[in-house]
Amino acid sequence: MDETGHDRAGGSDHAKNCVRRGEELAKKALTVPEAEAPPSPKGTATP
Repeated sequence: MDETGHDRAGGSDHAKNCVRRGEELAKKALTVPEAEAPPSPKGTATP
């Protein structure tokens, strides 16, 4: 993120997008059997 300068150009929006993505993945995980569910997105969703 520092390389592209997204932090300066509205890092808050980027963080919100990450949170939304995490929530969407969480919702999908709830509809998918645990055996097929991907690893927890928390690691990639952290700002």
